[in-house]
Amino acid sequence: MFLDSPIVAFDPPTVTLPPSEIPPPGACLAGKYRVDRVIGVGGMGVVLAVHHLELGTALAVKLMRTHVLRSPTAVERFLREARAASAIENEHVARVTDFGRLETGAPYMAMELLSGEDLSQRLARSGVLPVPVAIDMVLQACEALAEAHVL
Repeated sequence: MFLDSPIVAFDPPTVTLPPSEIPPPGACLAGKYRVDRVIGVGGMGVVLAVHHLELGTALAVKLMRTHVLRSPTAVERFLREARAASAIENEHVARVTDFGRLETGAPYMAMELLSGEDLSQRLARSGVLPVPVAIDMVLQACEALAEAHVL
C-alpha cells in the first residue's frame, strides 16, 4: 500500500543541517516546533523533544544527520518510514503526526512523545529481566511488527 507508492526524492545538494547537527533548546523547527531537549543521537539521526507552538503539545521530532542526507536512497527510506509508520495504528508504535521539510530542506518526522525508559536504561537499572517481563516485551514488539507487515 504505502510502501508501493512512488517515492518523491529530495535534492540532497541543497539539504543541510546546522554545523552542530543538533538544533539547540529554544530553536524553532519548521515554523511550528520549539526544541526542548535532545532525546537521542544515533548514527543515522537525531531525535528531539519539542513543543508544537500553536497546540502546546509535546512531541518528538526525528531529523536525519548531515552525512545521511547526502544519500538519496537514505532520504527516500526516511520518507518510506514516515509513510509506513503513519499508517500503523498500534499501541506499541509511536504515532507519526507530521512529516515535512525544515527551512534547510532536510526532512523531519514528528511523532508522539513517549515517556518511560528504553530497554538499555531498564537493564542498567535492574539487570537481567525476569522471563515473564522479557516475554511480554517480545510479544509487544511482535504485535507491532505484525501490524507493520499487514501494510
